[in-house]
Amino acid sequence: MEKDTILNILYSWNFWEHDIDTGIECSFYVKKIILLLEPGIPVVVETGIRRAGKSYVARQVAKELIKSGYLKERILVLNLEDERIYSKV
Repeated sequence: MEKDTILNILYSWNFWEHDIDTGIECSFYVKKIILLLEPGIPVVVETGIRRAGKSYVARQVAKELIKSGYLKERILVLNLEDERIYSKV
């Protein structure tokens, strides 16, 4: 897969150059995940059943981190179920 294709997919999932839909607010889960983001634990993996809202919660966490002062270029949301990742393999 070409670098440009990968970057386009990543740009679509992240706030780097545009605002993205974060769905219905799930503040309970967003707060719990943000509490897990301590300096020694820079990665959180969100798991669960299909179509439960994991992607929207991940976007909401990213948006909340940006509001609290994190640089949006330092936050990466990656959905490994995005079929575009595998369509060019």
